[in-house]
This record gives sequence, structure tokens and C-alpha cells, in this order.
Amino acid sequence: MPIAMKPKATPTTKPPRTSTARMPITRTPTRPERRPRRSTATMSIPSRRIPHRKIPAPRPATNIMTGASTSTTVRFMPTMPKARVTRTTCTTTNPMATTMAMVTTSTMLRIFLLLAVLVFLAGCGAPESDDHAHGADEAEHAHDDGAAAEVVTHYTAQSELFVEFPPLVAGRGSRFAAHVTHLDDFEPVRSGRMDVVLSSDGRTVARFRVEQPARDGLFTPTVTPREPGEFELSIEVEAPGLSTVHQLGRYRVFAGPGAARVVGDAPAGEITYLKEQQWRVPFATEAVRLVAMRASVPGVAYVQAPADGSAQVVAPADGYFTSVDVPRAGRRVESGEILGYLVPRLGEGTDFGRLRAELESARSRLDLARSDVERLSALVDKGAVPERRLVEARAELDVAESEFRSARGRVQQREGDAAEAGIALRAPVSGEIVDVAIAPGAFVRTGEPMVWLADADRRWLELRVPEAHAGRLSETSGAWFVTGDTAVVLDASTGARVIQAARRVDPASRTVAVTIEYPVSTGLRANADASASGLDESDSRPIPGAPGLIGLGLAAHVYVGAPSERIAVPKSAIIDDGGRPVVYLQSGGETFQRRPVETGIRDGDRIEIVSGLEVGERVVTVGAYDVKLAATGSEEVGHGHAH
Repeated sequence: MPIAMKPKATPTTKPPRTSTARMPITRTPTRPERRPRRSTATMSIPSRRIPHRKIPAPRPATNIMTGASTSTTVRFMPTMPKARVTRTTCTTTNPMATTMAMVTTSTMLRIFLLLAVLVFLAGCGAPESDDHAHGADEAEHAHDDGAAAEVVTHYTAQSELFVEFPPLVAGRGSRFAAHVTHLDDFEPVRSGRMDVVLSSDGRTVARFRVEQPARDGLFTPTVTPREPGEFELSIEVEAPGLSTVHQLGRYRVFAGPGAARVVGDAPAGEITYLKEQQWRVPFATEAVRLVAMRASVPGVAYVQAPADGSAQVVAPADGYFTSVDVPRAGRRVESGEILGYLVPRLGEGTDFGRLRAELESARSRLDLARSDVERLSALVDKGAVPERRLVEARAELDVAESEFRSARGRVQQREGDAAEAGIALRAPVSGEIVDVAIAPGAFVRTGEPMVWLADADRRWLELRVPEAHAGRLSETSGAWFVTGDTAVVLDASTGARVIQAARRVDPASRTVAVTIEYPVSTGLRANADASASGLDESDSRPIPGAPGLIGLGLAAHVYVGAPSERIAVPKSAIIDDGGRPVVYLQSGGETFQRRPVETGIRDGDRIEIVSGLEVGERVVTVGAYDVKLAATGSEEVGHGHAH
């Protein structure tokens, strides 16, 4: 802004002198006016575009009652204008030029310039406008001309229905966007047909059908009622593995668009997590319900072989182990089955040459004894010698054969071919080999363990409970523990039984022992809800997830007290959010709420909810963390999606 300067006065006539004293004259030199330099600052904020889902053009729906084909072009509610880019241009005066100009101005002008600078600074610091509106290309978000959509979420035992549709108007097509999800695996329905039925007093008034989904999980029938009134609205779904009817209740069909009601906005604070997002990742929800739960106390557990179904094979003497069929862990054997042989060690001072000589000598005596028997047999037949001589010769033959076998065995022992030249080692019990401590040719001493056997179908779990909880163990009914991601319950319902609860505190560990027997499959199996398997006490089927590895240590919990019904959810539904337990409640098909809760006892895979949830509410049990992540961007995704 140029600065106005006072022009210099030019005298025309010399004024009369009123005093003889000379007055000093101050002359102000005239400076050329300079326009200060202008500085321009430009700031801009790019508009934000929210991606919306695109849906294929709606398929014409056929009114089955009239046979007429309905093909309605759906008009959508216009949205706010497209987000604008606001630009702010700030202009200031060069500080040096302003300072020089201010020297020649009055005080009022200085104040004016100071105020101008302050206004400039305030204008540059102001936030830019962000209308956050949708562009014209996002008009698909609406469903009808000026009327908000009905949004309904409904469950049956087999499926979840999440449907959006504009208010129903007589003679006008209303396009439905119906998402259908299998509840057994939370996958979208990928094929099948859908009927939208309007009925009154149990009589079908109109039926509108689409033969297949527009895309996985999404059906888009167009409903055109013929007359206004109130009708029962239901949606029937027929698909592979699914046959269900969703009864949505009574809805009004308006006479015209102007009479259509407007639905209010969704409650504040809701998190949007779209169906297309749910279907792409592991996801599941579950209704909150009452569950019979038991209190428990912690302990340390070890897997053991049953005392009445296990044994060790030990060396009966010093010697070498040998076997044709080498015993291996996991092999099943029967009681009395030969596992191998133990060849006793030879005495001191015995060499191999002497053993060979003894073998040859024994062979010669055996040959001579056989010749004597043959010769005497012929003489006895002729009556030349008494029969007593033949009997004595046969006895000598038996001795010679025994000596020969003994000598041959000693030689074979030294040559390493002694598979049948030692003491047979037999299995004392039927079961499976759980460990082998020897190899063929290994030397063992008397009493040294060689093979461990155990019952293949049973295990014992020995739990050590701190003495502080010893007084509560009188009502022990079982135990539960976690292996990996599997919560395993051992009680009467899963075929397990309590063998004993000790009445003595171990002086070394200060713990009390509790022993539980359970059926087992060797090794760990996939996760399953053992507590809901419905097994009785006499059932000996393996418990899924129960460990069969003898010696395995576990952190376990021993049940104490009787069961009682409590509100509970799966452990996977609870997330630690800043040190506080939180669940995510499903308030609609694509909307969720963060809900802090207070937890109680844990029983297997379920945790008691003391406060924060009510029976019937639906919580996310798989994928809760993904919903938590969606909450961080809820402002963007909260605008919905196009159908």
C-alpha cells in the first residue's frame, strides 16, 4: 500500500514580519517515492477422495406374481459438491521499505501499518477451508432422490443378512443391496438365488427374484411395489448348503416420493468395516451368551505314562545287544514279543583261536559219535553186539551235539553273527515303544535300562498345586491347559478322570499332587472345543489337542468348585488396548463399537465378562485387531460405499 506524503508548501508572498528575531527554518528534503517490494505466500491443501466400491448394473428382477419384468433405473441422492482446493494469498510490505517510510509519517499512520501487519499474520495462519464433500462421481452413495436408505442386519442360524434399500414407493423401483454371509465359516454366498417377498395377513402380495448374485456375497434385486400400505418384508435365500428366510418385519410402502420417511444418521463413534474387507481376511462374530464355568487354581503339570501301563526292559547281565528288527520309538508291541537279544560277555583270557579249535574238536567228536551209532545199529540188527552198546553210543552222540552247538555259538558271538546266540529280551506289557537307549552291538551292564514301553492309549497328567490352594482341592473335577493355541479341557465330559488328589504336601516343592488320567492320541492334534464334544466318562476316544509326549511340562489349572453360569466370550475376542481389556461389538453388518469390559475367571478358551456386555450382543471373535485398525481410519471409511 503506497504511503501518502505531505506535499511541501510553496510560499507566494513574504508574510509580514512580526518580530525582529530570526526564526530557524527546518527544510525536509523530498525523497522519491518507492513502492515496497511485495512478497506472496501461497498455501494449498489437496482435496481428499474417498474410494467407493463399484457394483455392476442391477439385474432386472422379475415379479413372479405378475410375470412382468422390472427394470428400473435407480436415481441416487446428490451429495455435497466436490472438495475444493482453497488457496490463500498473503501480501506484505518489504520491512526495510516500510521502516523508512514510517520515519516520515505520523503516529497514526504507524499504528495503521502495525494493525495491517497483524491482520496479515492472522490471515496467513488461518486454516484452509476443507469442505470434505463428495464429488459428483460419488453420487452412487445415495439410493434415492433425497431419501435416506433403510439399513437392516438380520441373523438366522445359518446366515447373516446385511441389506440397504431406499424407502419403498408404490410404482417406483427400489434397488436392494443385500450382503449374505455363511455363519459357519463367514464366507460370502457366491451362488444361488434371492427372493424379496411382500406379504400381508399371511398372503404373498409380490415376489421379486434375482437368479444369481451380482458378485460374491452381494444380491441386487429391484423391488417395485404396486400399491401403498404396510407389508411384511422377508428375504429368502437358496444357495448350495444354505436355505434360509430372513423375516425383516413390517415396512410401509409410500404413495409417493414426498411421503417417504428419512432415516437419521448412525450413532456417533461407530467404526465402519465393510463386508468386502471382512470377507478378505479371517473374520468371525459370536452372540454373547451364558456359559457354565468353573473356577480353577494354577499349577505346573507333567505328562507321564500310567503306572499300571508302563515298563522298562533292563539288561539281565553284562553283554552286547543285538537284534534283527531294531526297536524304534512309536512301534507297537505285544506282551512277550522279542525285542532283541543280549549276548553275555566272554570270560577273561579267552581268545578267538582257542574258540575255533574247540569248535573243530567238538565237530570231530560229533562226527565220531554219529559213526559209532550207525555202526552199532547195523551190528545190533545182526545180533552181533548187545543193544546196550547202541544206547550208550546214542547218549554220547547227544553230548557231542550239545558241545558242538555251544562251541559254534561262542565262535559266532565273536564273529558278530549272534542274532540267536544270546538271551532273548521280551516286552513285559503290550503298548508302544516310547524310548530306546541302545543300538545293535552296544555293550550294556546288568540292570541298565534299554527300552521303555507305555500304554499307547492312556496318559497321566500329574499336577503340582501350591500348598496355598491345597484346601480347595477336595472338589477337584478336572483340569485345563493350553498347548500352542489349543485350550484342552480334561474332565468327565472329555473322557478324563481324576486318579488321586494327594493328602500330603511335598516338603521339597511345597506342592500338592493331583493326578488325572485321559485318553490320548500320540502327538498333538488340531484345535477343537473339547468341552463341547459331549463325551461321557466311559468314552475312550482321544481328546483333540491332548499331548502324548511323556515328560512334557505344562502350565495347567485345576478345577475347584461346582460350575455356574456366567457371561463369557472366547479369549480371542478380547484385545489389550493400552492395558485395558476391550471387545469390539458388531452393531450392524458393517458397523462396530469399541467396548471396554471387566473380565473375571477363565475356563479353558472362555473368559468371564463381569461388566460391559449383555446377553445377545454380538462381538468379534476372529479379526478383532483388524477392526481396531479400521477404527484409526474411521473418518475416511465412515462415508459408506457405493452399490
